[in-house]
Amino acid sequence: MPLTLTERRRGILGDIRYATYDVAFDTLYAAGGEPLTAANVQMESILLLKADAPAGYIIAYDYTNATLRAYRINVVAGTGTQGVDVDLMKSGTSTLEVTGDGTAFQVALGEVTTNADMSTDLASVRVLVFGNS
Repeated sequence: MPLTLTERRRGILGDIRYATYDVAFDTLYAAGGEPLTAANVQMESILLLKADAPAGYIIAYDYTNATLRAYRINVVAGTGTQGVDVDLMKSGTSTLEVTGDGTAFQVALGEVTTNADMSTDLASVRVLVFGNS
């Protein structure tokens, strides 16, 4: 498995199981994310997965495809627009743009490229999983 999972804690809250892991990505990021199934975390199903990513990254779980996806955050400077108010807009290209008072920038969110070496940047991502046993 391309991800290395190191279990840190496991328990039960009512009828829900939880587990925390340190997850290390490897040297070849897979297109669409790294496989991470309920069986990988010793559960029957994953109800919720939250990851604490290092600066510059967002880690998201794709419940449909059972993959852990990594996104890079890129700030792009732009020409400003005049105005007293600050407007916040989300575009269809996964960017967030804030404009106003003569300043503007975009925060682009793009999935890590296929075969990227993530073994250094994402060597230790803390993950919390809630699921059914």
